[in-house]
Amino acid sequence: MRLTGIDTEPLNFFGHFSFVAVPRLPYYSEAVLNRLQDKVIKSPDELRGMDTTIWRIRPRVEGDSDKEIILTIHSLSDPVSAESVDLGSNTILHITDPHYAVGKGRDKHVWTLEGETRRSKPTLAEAIKGAINNRSIGMVLVTGDLTFTGDQREFEEARTSLFRLLGLLQLDVDRLVVIPGNHDIRWTKLETYEEDSVVTEAPEEAKANYREFYFKLFRHKANPTLSMGRRFLLPSGIALEICAVNSSSLAQGQDFLAGMGRIEESAFEGVANALDWKKEALSFRILALHHHLMLTENLEPVTGYGRGFGIAIDATRITRMAARYGVHLAIHGHKHRAFLWRSGVYELPEHAQPTWQLGDLSLIGGGSAGSSETEGQNNYFNLLQIDNSGLRVEMYRANRGGIFQQMSTWTAGLRIDGDPPRLVLSAWSKKS
Repeated sequence: MRLTGIDTEPLNFFGHFSFVAVPRLPYYSEAVLNRLQDKVIKSPDELRGMDTTIWRIRPRVEGDSDKEIILTIHSLSDPVSAESVDLGSNTILHITDPHYAVGKGRDKHVWTLEGETRRSKPTLAEAIKGAINNRSIGMVLVTGDLTFTGDQREFEEARTSLFRLLGLLQLDVDRLVVIPGNHDIRWTKLETYEEDSVVTEAPEEAKANYREFYFKLFRHKANPTLSMGRRFLLPSGIALEICAVNSSSLAQGQDFLAGMGRIEESAFEGVANALDWKKEALSFRILALHHHLMLTENLEPVTGYGRGFGIAIDATRITRMAARYGVHLAIHGHKHRAFLWRSGVYELPEHAQPTWQLGDLSLIGGGSAGSSETEGQNNYFNLLQIDNSGLRVEMYRANRGGIFQQMSTWTAGLRIDGDPPRLVLSAWSKKS
């Protein structure tokens, strides 16, 4: 580029010029950036929000978009941060077990992949966006099993899809929380995932592909436990705090793969301490993990015994820890089953102190968003709305890669109680 002259007269710029080409910004999906094409530049704030200094522009013409779009480059640089992030909506999108699959296992994912040109179905991001239409979403929570075999190519599909989803929802990665599932920890080099396959990878090798995926997604390194911690401020004025822990920390079996889960106590405590959860506060607290804290089936198959039936082997201990930390809601995935539960949590009798009644814990399980291995070939996602009236959970279901439709709605009230005061979540009530 060569400067040929500088005009000293003031230029009536904002509102009179448009982007002629979309700037290539590193942290935004193509779907978000394409909204800037042929768009009128409305204010200095639109330019300040971009991590660049040169734009290609032209005079505005009839038909150019006149909507102001302010992008904010993500600012959180650690997996666990107590810095408050403002959300534009009280609604959370929860998805789990999408199982993006390529190669021999391609049929394990029911939707079209973002990179595929031949399309008979929408992609998962498109299907979710189509179901919620123009409804505003504040943040996205993903509770593991992004892939089927933990292959690098599958993680690339997962990353591309998440960027596309964020773009369609007009969100950045500061408003995304992700944890791995057992399929994301690659304990074997085999291209097919078999639960009785021999473990051939050491723990750090097994986590390498997920760590690379995490870095490309968030632009900072994952911590040793693959956990995340975030504090959000909802438009309702409620502080939302999420402790997301990796429940796939168990090295499976000495000689076999399995879906058994375990949560590192130090990982849970590390995030809880960073969010100052030892103190009572008027915040809504969520524990996110992949494996279950409660059995989800009326009758578990005998063949599932060696795999722990999907429940984390330390589920009772983690449930008590969650109650002590004032967690209102635990959210998980894993068994591809939509699930709802609530339990009173008590201390062991021999350990009972004046605080022997630890509290009540509500649970939500997400059905698989993308796997072909589900009962009735159904797929799911959840919307959680948190405001001063309480918690509202909308469960969506699609059959055979069709259209997501609302399946049921559940609510639970919120009240302030205790000294010092804290938020208390009431029992579930079915609305539809």
